[in-house]
Amino acid sequence: MQVRAEGGGNIRVTPAVYVALLAAVATLALWLRFPFPEPGWQHVDERAFILQPLAFFSGDLNPHFFNYPTLQLYLASAIYWLYHALFSSASIESFVAYRYFVDASDLIFISRVVTTLMAVGTVIAAASLGRRLYGEAGGLIAALTLAVIPLHVRFSHLAATDVPAALWTTLAVLWAVRIVEEQRPRDLLIAGVFVGLAASTKYPGVFCVVPVAVAAWQGPNRMGRCLRAGAAAAAALALTSPFLWLSPLEAWQDISAMGVEHLAGDNHRPNGGPLLHLVEHTLRYGLGFGVLLTVLIAVGWRPRSMTRAETILCAGIAGLALLPAVASSGFMRYAIPLAPVLAVLAARPLVRLPLPRWGLGAWLLVVLAVPAYASWQSRTMLSGPDTRLEALGWLEARHADGYRLIQASGSGGAPGFLTPEVILARETYFLRSYSDEQLRQAYAELARRSDFPPLAVRGLSEDAIVAAPDSASGSGILCLIDHPILVDEENRYEELSRWPLDWVDFRAGRLARGVFDPVDWLLLPVDGFSYMRATGPNVRLATVGLPLAAPVPDTRSYFALRGAVMDAKRAVGEDRYAEAQALYDHIFSSPFVMAELLTKILLVELYTGAGMAHFQQGEPGLALTLWQRSLEMRPNDAIALTNVGTALTALKRYDEALAHMERAASLSAWNADLLYNLGTLYLRLSRFTEGAKVLERAVALRPEADGFSNLGWACLRLGRRDDAARSLRSALALDPDHEQARRGLDELNRR
Repeated sequence: MQVRAEGGGNIRVTPAVYVALLAAVATLALWLRFPFPEPGWQHVDERAFILQPLAFFSGDLNPHFFNYPTLQLYLASAIYWLYHALFSSASIESFVAYRYFVDASDLIFISRVVTTLMAVGTVIAAASLGRRLYGEAGGLIAALTLAVIPLHVRFSHLAATDVPAALWTTLAVLWAVRIVEEQRPRDLLIAGVFVGLAASTKYPGVFCVVPVAVAAWQGPNRMGRCLRAGAAAAAALALTSPFLWLSPLEAWQDISAMGVEHLAGDNHRPNGGPLLHLVEHTLRYGLGFGVLLTVLIAVGWRPRSMTRAETILCAGIAGLALLPAVASSGFMRYAIPLAPVLAVLAARPLVRLPLPRWGLGAWLLVVLAVPAYASWQSRTMLSGPDTRLEALGWLEARHADGYRLIQASGSGGAPGFLTPEVILARETYFLRSYSDEQLRQAYAELARRSDFPPLAVRGLSEDAIVAAPDSASGSGILCLIDHPILVDEENRYEELSRWPLDWVDFRAGRLARGVFDPVDWLLLPVDGFSYMRATGPNVRLATVGLPLAAPVPDTRSYFALRGAVMDAKRAVGEDRYAEAQALYDHIFSSPFVMAELLTKILLVELYTGAGMAHFQQGEPGLALTLWQRSLEMRPNDAIALTNVGTALTALKRYDEALAHMERAASLSAWNADLLYNLGTLYLRLSRFTEGAKVLERAVALRPEADGFSNLGWACLRLGRRDDAARSLRSALALDPDHEQARRGLDELNRR
């Protein structure tokens, strides 16, 4: 049987030929979307496909991160678990630890493969939609168009949610068309499910509800049909992103913050406004001028002759265009769900106009040549050199044990340095799903391995560079980054590049001649490919002298150090002060500069814990020195002030102690412990009136036997017999064996 495309002139395609040609188009789509060798760098948004899926291995399925819904993240986690079960001999703890904190390139590859396969599935879905609207010829044209346009190709290798969401939105539009053509109740449910899956992959996917709602409204029992599709969508979303409903406040906090940033913020705002940017940049380069012109012809040519199914397609385009047309963040990726439906619409004039086969072929050749070339060049560049990887390779070959890094210009799009900041930032995410003990075990696992990239320590700025290298006591690496999309308001790249250093350059090409998506960090051009040698920014490296001779730990030593810090903190928390003291002494005996390796908060914890260990071991002098280091970093911290005051009290330096205690109480007037310590010090100094006032506040906040006892003694010294008796009896009521309170009552009775 032969099927003639409606209005398609002499274009006829048999089903067998259709299947064969569609398979060829799908193969082309796969080839364009699967660069080989695989890019070794990672896009910033791909981190979510490391941290969240591995967090689910803890058994906690709450992502504690709602910038994305969880369908694609759950899918990735399940595949990673299967990958570990089938191909990894490491324990689950070691598997997670290494990939969470060091290198998850194998997992990113897996998620990229999933994205690529879903992208090819979208090409097939677009063919099905085009076939339903315009026959076999229309389906093939839609598939071929989507297969080669850069908007879909350039992101189909990323472990991200945009391309998978486009599969579900395309299927939702396809089933919306089925609703108006076949009027089957089950199509309402299926279309609703696809809407829910789209929203559960990327929140703006929910806009594919527009064509489904329009289709559901065209028929009897309009409201009931809409409610049926809506219920199916809500159920699919609830089942695949359940913590949107189970943790609504946490979810709303992330979603609202993201909405403010990307819908109304200025951080990623393109010039000219979002709608102009969508047409002038995203669609022009993402579709190619010829495809964009064909789409405009499809919209303007005999619009009154559009079928009901075509109006559903147009409704889908309108709904999916909403976000990129109004969002302040002009990411090209926001328009990816538009690519399949625009590819289908582009088939309309080609099959409706009475074109001979050679005419159709010529039109397709002219229209698709430029986007196909751009997609081919994108694939070639993605499988080619990258300046960030070249720079990292140069550093690893010369500094395998680690190095000091001064990154003076640009941070976005920089090489993927493994730094303490990166590790400690991931530690924060890790602790959302895992316990402190599991984190300590992870660091212990890592401390037993040696297959690490070098650690890059960033503790100094370019101001620390020694002009005369011969007089420097140490050395480091100065790194400069330059790219057209980077904001360098102070022109640091040009300024520092003029320094007379032995620069090593890794140049991407003549970046000023290339055209780039101005707000994305893909660092892959959309035009001007002939001027490019590699992906990535221009990177300049130079070895410089530094006034610091202390060594930099290798990565393994860093994990061992971080584990020791956690062990010492746990020992203090469990009152094992002798063990804690030994651990802290070992930590401080290392030759490394702690301020380079730990965050300010962790440094405060380090000195606070070490001070507590020494204080409890009868060494208030050492405790004072350590606690003063904490106070220097947090001069307005009430706990740090109290600790210093406690050590000074033990050293009988009461006036200094009192000054610290009073300041602590003024900063934290509702802390019962601080008030108790201050009141007790007042009593030691025989300042009973002040002591009584402070202790009254302390016991009001937290009634305790010690507080009431001390308050009773203060009142006793002041001659307030009734208040003294009441306080001492309150102490005994809380602790009948409280010796100090009992002696106070005896003293009161003798008077």
